[in-house]
Amino acid sequence: MGVDEGVSLLRVLFAFAAVIGLMFLLMWILKKIGIERLGQGKKSGSLMLEEQLYIDARRKVVILKRGQKRYVVLVGTESELLLETYDGDENEV
Repeated sequence: MGVDEGVSLLRVLFAFAAVIGLMFLLMWILKKIGIERLGQGKKSGSLMLEEQLYIDARRKVVILKRGQKRYVVLVGTESELLLETYDGDENEV
């Protein structure tokens, strides 16, 4: 293996590492801003995510709507807790 081949191999490996690093950086940024927010308000059958509020890195409060009922849920990494259930339209929130 000559000097030129060694330099070419190093360039390819460096470019590969740079692409992989950029992919991990993009995944980290999307996780920080909350990729779930991109689908906010989209209907999925009869259940809809109306709103979410991040408490910290591991917990968030979400409002789910199913029909005329709304559910306020605390979502953590290992558990979920139903905080409140109420009927009505968005004006009552």
